[in-house]
Amino acid sequence: MKKLTVTTILLCVYYSLYAQDNIIKTGLNVDISGRIIYNTKISFTNGKHLMKGVLYAVNDSSVLVSNSLVKKDYSTGKFELSKISFNEIDLIKIHRKNSVGRSIWIGALTGFATGGLIGWMSGDDPPPVPGSFTFMRLSAGDKAKMYGSLLAVTGALTGGLIGVLEHKIPINGSMGNFNRNKSRLKKYTLRPME
Repeated sequence: MKKLTVTTILLCVYYSLYAQDNIIKTGLNVDISGRIIYNTKISFTNGKHLMKGVLYAVNDSSVLVSNSLVKKDYSTGKFELSKISFNEIDLIKIHRKNSVGRSIWIGALTGFATGGLIGWMSGDDPPPVPGSFTFMRLSAGDKAKMYGSLLAVTGALTGGLIGVLEHKIPINGSMGNFNRNKSRLKKYTLRPME
């Protein structure tokens, strides 16, 4: 009876450790100041899972993915890491956190500045000639505002489309694909480089 109890306890401990194998509670305080957070989505080769998080590190045959998108969590150690082996990974999609909003603002400001410059450089319209059908005369400032507004909308739409794009890195459970893309993946890791 004693052997059965000890065996049962050992099996329970083994299986609980085995179940926790992929999740690493860090408790580390990591300085990530100046680092960019990239949202990461990993689809698995079995087709049943999709993991979202932050690519924390790339190892020889696996990646570590953090569960937190908040920079403050890294300085307080409030994040967990999941270790995912290359043979479990089908596709990794990466995009910069808040990239859509940032791209919209950059596109809008660039469009407004470009349109304003074009309108200002075109100068004032000449005075109307008697008997012509010219009803409207625009100053350079009016043209700058009008062209700037039109190109700001166009720039915002273009920026939004660019911001939605994701970097797709196919692994397909292959060590060869993983090794070929390792340096590319490391560009998007959060862990400060050693």
